[in-house]
Amino acid sequence: MSFVVAVGGATGNVGQEMLRILEQRGFPISELVPLASPASVAAARTIGFRGESIAVRDLSTFDFRAVDLLFLSTGAPNSREISPRAAAAGCIVIDNSSAFRMDPDLPLVVPEINAGQLDRPGWRTKRILPVANCATIQMAVALKPLHDVARIQRVVVATYQSARAVVAVCWRG
Repeated sequence: MSFVVAVGGATGNVGQEMLRILEQRGFPISELVPLASPASVAAARTIGFRGESIAVRDLSTFDFRAVDLLFLSTGAPNSREISPRAAAAGCIVIDNSSAFRMDPDLPLVVPEINAGQLDRPGWRTKRILPVANCATIQMAVALKPLHDVARIQRVVVATYQSARAVVAVCWRG
């Protein structure tokens, strides 16, 4: 069995990493559809995958009816629009944004910890699987075995994730 897989945000850093991992692990893909912003499409961007050069298509206007899985890595505002539209077209959305993490009908799954949550019926109706925050996933995988042995009561965490800073400099000559 193989799947038609779309990757939304394919030209960004996270999208590029998703593509690399899908290729590295030999994920069963019959067709890959890289999706990105209209600016990436206008720049005639292509994505290399399994020795092929594949044209990037416009995420904002793409019709998801022929797609089985969408790995979506865009910001939450964009995801709130794209994920339900893709899911309504019949595709399963793996959403890497924060848009749906707190939805009580959707499981927040870290496979090594709680894969059984995929048995919950709610997400099958909405067809959206939110992904936990990157720091949370790593921490949960490390803490779960400790919790199983010593029953952790509380964890205090501070993360310092990268951010872009824009600095304006005024020069008087």
